[in-house]
Amino acid sequence: HAMSGDRERCLAAGMDGYLSKPVQLADLAAALAAVDSPLDQQTLDLLRSLPTGDDGASFLGTVTRSFRTSSADDLAAVRQHAEEGGWSELEKAAHRLKGSSATVGAVRVSKVCAAIVERVRAAETQNLGPLVAQLEQELARAHTALSEVIEPWS
Repeated sequence: HAMSGDRERCLAAGMDGYLSKPVQLADLAAALAAVDSPLDQQTLDLLRSLPTGDDGASFLGTVTRSFRTSSADDLAAVRQHAEEGGWSELEKAAHRLKGSSATVGAVRVSKVCAAIVERVRAAETQNLGPLVAQLEQELARAHTALSEVIEPWS
């Protein structure tokens, strides 16, 4: 059984979450889902709170649809320039994708892009293949998760 103030002390110490005993299955499931999510809930909540457009479309839906298109283009550019050795263009595409993914809360995509940009800037461009593959996987997960999130809000 938790002592009064345990949760606050743990979170203040830098923990990402807190569960007290006896652990409730619903609380555990929610905590695990938050850790495994490719999306940042706070960013999504902020985007949901923004006003709808004149056409009635939600801001979250509009920005997500734009992200799906631009991120596909940026991923294609990352792949192409990684294969061809166009490091400057690769850095630009990865940087662009890093920013747009952070805007929609796709934090894992943003982190992989940051790693790619860092490697290119450090001229450590050998063997970028695994990072590009990881980017593809994380972007696919983000697209799926965003599709599930925006349906009720579009």
